[in-house]
Amino acid sequence: MLLAAIGLVASVALFFLSLRLPLRVLLASVLVVSLLQGFGSLGFMSFALMFTAGLAPGMIVRTWHQRREWWLWALGGLVLWQGVSSLWSFKFGSAAYGVMGSMALLSAFLIAREVLRDSPRDIRYAVLVASPVVVLEAGMILLFRLSPAVEELFLASPIARFVSEPGVDVLFTGGYENVLDPGKSGGMLLNGNTAALLMALCACVYALVGCWWPGRKAALLSIAALCSVAMLFTGSKSPVAMIVVLPLISFAILIAVRKPLIGVLLTLGAGALAVLLVVGVRLVKPELLEEATRTIGERAVLWGLVLESVPSRWFSGLGFGNWRERMVDRVVENPQLAGDPTLRVLPPHNLFAQAWVDSGLIALLLVVVLAVGPLLTVVASMRAQRSEKVLSLNSARLVVVFAGLAWPLVHGMTDTTLFYGDNHTIPWFAILVAAAYSRSSMMPELGPSAAEFSDTDVVETGSLTSAERKQTSV
Repeated sequence: MLLAAIGLVASVALFFLSLRLPLRVLLASVLVVSLLQGFGSLGFMSFALMFTAGLAPGMIVRTWHQRREWWLWALGGLVLWQGVSSLWSFKFGSAAYGVMGSMALLSAFLIAREVLRDSPRDIRYAVLVASPVVVLEAGMILLFRLSPAVEELFLASPIARFVSEPGVDVLFTGGYENVLDPGKSGGMLLNGNTAALLMALCACVYALVGCWWPGRKAALLSIAALCSVAMLFTGSKSPVAMIVVLPLISFAILIAVRKPLIGVLLTLGAGALAVLLVVGVRLVKPELLEEATRTIGERAVLWGLVLESVPSRWFSGLGFGNWRERMVDRVVENPQLAGDPTLRVLPPHNLFAQAWVDSGLIALLLVVVLAVGPLLTVVASMRAQRSEKVLSLNSARLVVVFAGLAWPLVHGMTDTTLFYGDNHTIPWFAILVAAAYSRSSMMPELGPSAAEFSDTDVVETGSLTSAERKQTSV
């Protein structure tokens, strides 16, 4: 009863805060708490997640009369359907975590979108306020990779139980996270792969804002560079390729929409380069290729188990929490399979498979829209700005936004993260999505007059009447 009363008071307080506080303060707040989190007795339902999700009702009211993008409608539909799917979920806590994550993304997107509409310059205020915490996380990753003993001291300290993830309290008494590997480092996170994703999105956001704000370009781009280095120091293998491949793909698309023939040649060249890279890795460091093959093999077994469940529950999915029970029945209690190391009780390790497992077909379709839609919107913006020089600030912004949005999608195809990443990455991903739909992110000058916001691919500002422009901007 007491917890219910506290929850009600906190909800009312967050509702009024979301209505009263300046948008730039709200955005800075969700960015800061996204790194510190504040985990407690509720598992992954951290203070940061509940705080950010708790802002959603007030932000919906605050922006009710604004134009709503189709992406926002899809995200709202996902929140509602996840709530419905809790009816056949094994664990209410797992369902609540899924709904909270989507609500947190909803509120973070609304905040970021309104900042870009109302005063795009305030985006720099938010990221600068968050800079000390971002630099701290990046510095911890570098330090812990160079000195694993220091990392062990931190993980065993009382503060780690607050800022690190659930499971840190049993890390040295039978628990396992990959940061215990001397070749991995996560800073405040217990998973080096997730830490790499967080640093990648931070790097993209700081690079994007650095392109916006020439007066602080050096400082912002320096933080982006630091995050990029820290991302490589996590020991995760995928960033080594993605830090090169994703920007190249983004740049190739930018050229292809201007000159399709050159785009085809670039695609063929990239394919040949990929083959040569695989051959080179096989010759120089074959163990890397062997480990990657082994990892994909393990994931394929998990995906096969998901496919086995589709015919009987094709529409509803298994429900939140039921996958673990299915894995226990299928693996742990089966003496013929219990000895197979590829069949531990693990999540599906694919964001689309996870969406179906948790909430069924409707959630899967919505996640496809939410993950792929912003990328298509950026490509449409590239096509609409064919007259721009390839080597220009506008082009750089588009490349950064595309790479940043593609990163969680590529990462989540073989990992446990969702289409937006996890708790830590929610507001950073939201900024990139808001930038994808915001006209201000593609303009050379920042200011309220540049804050036109596109609901579809392109809105030609000059073709709008003054009344229409007033309706599409704050």
